[in-house]
Amino acid sequence: MFMGNKKIEALKNIPVVIYSTSMHLNENKAKAKDLGAMYFLESTPSLNELVNYLKSFVTG
Repeated sequence: MFMGNKKIEALKNIPVVIYSTSMHLNENKAKAKDLGAMYFLESTPSLNELVNYLKSFVTG
């Protein structure tokens, strides 16, 4: 689905955020950017931090 979003005209302006807990962050960041991701979020130490980040992302 992720790769296809940028190919479908109606979906190409929707920002894509990748959240990763992977140990291969640099590789994943590069691949996500190449595929059109606008943001890449590494795992946070707590759920509260993740919620706060997502709130700030959604509200601008």
